[in-house]
Amino acid sequence: MGLLVYAEIFNSIKRPARLSLLVTALVLVAWSFVNIRLDTVYYLLVVIVILLAEIIYLTSLYYNLNIEEGKR
Repeated sequence: MGLLVYAEIFNSIKRPARLSLLVTALVLVAWSFVNIRLDTVYYLLVVIVILLAEIIYLTSLYYNLNIEEGKR
């Protein structure tokens, strides 16, 4: 993300987005090291839920930013 150039409007959400992506990556890496016997389908369901939560969070950041900019 540090190599990309963003418009000024995105400066307020760059840090939360980076932190969120880092936390998601750490959760997925930690989850892969946990020795829990799960069926492959359930393991993939957990991964999908984590990724969907990340997508929903990042999308909410973006749309809340647009709503706040529209009010100005």
